[in-house]
Amino acid sequence: MTIQIVKTNCALFHDRIHARQTSVTAGDVEQTDLFGHWTADAPGKARVKECEMTSSANTQDCEYITPPVNLRTKVRVKSDQEDGDFDPVAAAEKALQNLSGNFSNWMAEETGTLVKLWSGMRLRALTPDDRDSLFRAAHDIKGQGVTLGFPLASTIADSLCHLLETVQDPRQIPNQLIEQHVQSIRAIYADGACTDCDPVATELANQLAEISEQFISTLKRN
Repeated sequence: MTIQIVKTNCALFHDRIHARQTSVTAGDVEQTDLFGHWTADAPGKARVKECEMTSSANTQDCEYITPPVNLRTKVRVKSDQEDGDFDPVAAAEKALQNLSGNFSNWMAEETGTLVKLWSGMRLRALTPDDRDSLFRAAHDIKGQGVTLGFPLASTIADSLCHLLETVQDPRQIPNQLIEQHVQSIRAIYADGACTDCDPVATELANQLAEISEQFISTLKRN
């Protein structure tokens, strides 16, 4: 995408140069930026002469006058943090520590969203729209659970996502199996099972993944 944009802008820049039919006098000199866009405030005196094109040989007889470039405006000033003593890894770890106080609140929001969605679906057969909404909520926990300090919740959410995206007809997914996934994620957050060293929570996550895989395999055989 970036390459195409650059090529397009370069082509526009090329066309604009060759389309000029009149000369530009001092004070009206136009300058182009790196992508071929014209700017009106180029300094200095210059005159751009008309180009005479030779269509058969695709050649031209032109005089190009390039306005001076102020390099000072294009140079990025180096910050103090970019000195040799700056440690980007340490800075990232410090930023993560500063945010860690909010992790529990963020996990509460993600878990609450999943539980609330499921509570409105649990008494009916799952529709495609239900499946999509539930998948997005579970996928958020799958992707963020480890960072937020709840890796087992991420594992169970991964199992739920796999179940929802693999079974083509969501009505075939037992509501009880979805219920077990959702309530397990809620329980892990409520109990503060923040590591994968919790034997009960780890066994629960493994069993849910195994049961889901068995259900999918049985469905494919039938």
